[in-house]
Amino acid sequence: MSRFARKLQQATSTSQVIKLYLTPSQGAHNVGDTIVVTIREDSLSTPVNSTGVDLTYPAGLLQYESSSTTGSGFTTTVQNTGGSGAVHIAVGILAGSLTGDQLIGTVTFTVIGAGLASVTVDPTSGIARASDATDVCQAKLGANFAIS
Repeated sequence: MSRFARKLQQATSTSQVIKLYLTPSQGAHNVGDTIVVTIREDSLSTPVNSTGVDLTYPAGLLQYESSSTTGSGFTTTVQNTGGSGAVHIAVGILAGSLTGDQLIGTVTFTVIGAGLASVTVDPTSGIARASDATDVCQAKLGANFAIS
């Protein structure tokens, strides 16, 4: 690999950026299946103390069933709502901060229609640095599900 190609690959990689992301990031499902999407943040070594995540999804293909912040290192849930093509989760920690890869929550959908269902992390989502509440999120990675 040339030096240029290596630099380009490093510049476009999301492995070393502060990010919000969904797992699984892709999959194939059938109408009637249940999909559980995990929302995570990775602040690397930057101390953070809150995050707000707004997801959008095609309501004609996916039906919102529930969302949960159980198991998150962020111990205070400020918002946890969903339905009609959107999910909103806001969590924080009152004392201290977190670093590295952290669970924010999970969202459960039922597949109700065929097509390509993209679950996106809205641009309004962010991760707050603990020292000054500045949004430090550099990438917002959603998920795509092929449904038949």
